[in-house]
Amino acid sequence: LAALCERQLKLSLSLDNVLPLLRASNRDGFEMQAVQDACKHFFLANYNLCTELQECEDMDAKLLCELMRLHKFRAVSTSAASAADRSSSAAGGGGGAPGAGGPPNSPANVGSLP
Repeated sequence: LAALCERQLKLSLSLDNVLPLLRASNRDGFEMQAVQDACKHFFLANYNLCTELQECEDMDAKLLCELMRLHKFRAVSTSAASAADRSSSAAGGGGGAPGAGGPPNSPANVGSLP
């Protein structure tokens, strides 16, 4: 049941509800960890849009800093992976795995946070 609820939540997240859910899950602690992780993933996948929302300014400072660190980590990781792919391609390597990449919310990119 928990997995089904988490799946439905991932399908229902939007810019309208992600920040209120993130704040509520942060406040409610461990039992809401799966909800919080789903919200963080959505926030990071839609970082530029989420940070432009007025509600983002009202978020807990600690949570906002964590999201900013995760975003920076993803940007650095993506940059390093791109550089490695380019050097592998230049050396005659095979490039990336099939199905990797795609839009931020695509099934290929849904998974656990770093």
